[in-house]
Amino acid sequence: MSFGKRGPGNDSPRPLPPPPAASESREPAAASGLRMTVASSGGFDLRFAAMAVGVMAIAAGGAFAVSMIGGSSIKVRPVAEIVTGLNRDQVKAALALEALPDKHGQVFMATLKASFPSEHDKLLGQMAETAMRGGDRNTLAIDVNEWLVPFAMQNMSNLGRTGAAGFDFALDTVDYGLDYISHTAGGCTAQSLANLEPIFSDPNRILSEIAYGSKGYEFNIKTSTRLVALADAGRSASNAPTALTPQDEAALQSALMSLMMDRDVMNLVQAGMSQAQGGGGSMDSAALSRVDVCKIGHTAIDRLRKLPTDTKARVWGVGMNELRKMVGPNGFRMPAPGQYPSAQYSPGRLTMR
Repeated sequence: MSFGKRGPGNDSPRPLPPPPAASESREPAAASGLRMTVASSGGFDLRFAAMAVGVMAIAAGGAFAVSMIGGSSIKVRPVAEIVTGLNRDQVKAALALEALPDKHGQVFMATLKASFPSEHDKLLGQMAETAMRGGDRNTLAIDVNEWLVPFAMQNMSNLGRTGAAGFDFALDTVDYGLDYISHTAGGCTAQSLANLEPIFSDPNRILSEIAYGSKGYEFNIKTSTRLVALADAGRSASNAPTALTPQDEAALQSALMSLMMDRDVMNLVQAGMSQAQGGGGSMDSAALSRVDVCKIGHTAIDRLRKLPTDTKARVWGVGMNELRKMVGPNGFRMPAPGQYPSAQYSPGRLTMR
C-alpha cells in the first residue's frame, strides 16, 4: 500500500511521481522523465489511494495539541540545489533542516527527532534517496505519508494507551477531514460528493491535493505531528483497558439517543425508512439527496466529545486493541464472520460484546 513503493524481492528504487500542474511551494518541477508507476493498469489502484490520502483516511484535526512555531529563518532552496555535490549522509544532514521548511514541517521533524530518533533517521534516509533521484518537495511530502503508515501500525499498542487524548485526536482528525471533504467537493450532499470521483480516480489529482504547501499537506503534517507525540506519550502510559463498564455502556447509549433526536438525523432516518418501504417515491429520494452527510458527522462528533473522560479512555483502548488484532505482517486483515465486536441495543440498554 504505497505510491509505487518497491515490494519484497524488488531492489529497484521507487519511481517518482510527476509533479502536479501547480504547487504553492513555487519550486521548480522535478527532473523531467520521472514518472509514477500505478499498480493496476487501466484502472484506479486502491492501495495507491489509501496511501495518497494517508492520515486523511484514518481516524484524520481541528484543535491540534502541538503549538506551531511562528515563522522560520531557514532559506527555502529547491531540493535539487540542496543535494548538489553532496553524498548521502550530507544530504540527510541538509534535509534535516531544509526538507520541509514551512513551520508545520519544522515542528514535525523536530518532534520526530526528539521522540523517535531512529525513525527520524529512517525517514531522512528515505528522503535522501528520493532527493538524490531528482525528487522535489512534493515527493518528500509523499515520503512522510509512506513512512507514517508502518509507524502507526508499529505503535498501535502505544497509541491505545493514550486514553482520552487518543480518543479526542481521532475525533479531531475526522472532524477536520469532514471539513476538507466538504471544501474539496463543494458541499457534502450526495450530489456534491460525486465531484470527488474525478479526483479519486486520477492519481495525479490525488497528488495535487496533498502537494507540498497545499491544504492537504498541512492537514497531513499536523496530524502526523500529533500522532508522533501521542505514540511517544503512550510508551510510558499504563496498559489500556480491555473491556467497557456498565457506566460506559450507559454513556454511549445516552450519546446515541441524543444523536437520534437530532432533527437532521431524524429526517434522514424517516426518509430512508419511507423509501425502503416504497412509500415515499421521488419525494424521499430528493430529500435523501439533500442530506448534508458532513453536518451529521459533525453532530455525531459533538455528541462523542461530551462523553466522560474515563469512558473515552476505555472506548479508545478497547477499540485500538481490536484494531491491533486486525493488523498482520502485510497490513490489515479482516476478521472472519462472527469475530467482529458487536453492539446490541434494547430499550434502556446498550451492550457491547
